[in-house]
Amino acid sequence: MDGGEGGAVARPDLLVGIEEITQLVGYERINKLEQALLLEDQLEKKYGDEERDYVIRKSE
Repeated sequence: MDGGEGGAVARPDLLVGIEEITQLVGYERINKLEQALLLEDQLEKKYGDEERDYVIRKSE
């Protein structure tokens, strides 16, 4: 679209990956706070046997 009349504008130069977004938002800090402040049973209930990470990361 051309953006006329308030429409969307194609700007591929402004696209970023999810890794950049999570870094910008500060999810690593949130993850550390969660690990430090939640009780063990709360973490177990939230994550079960999965990796305890606030951010869902893509598989490598």
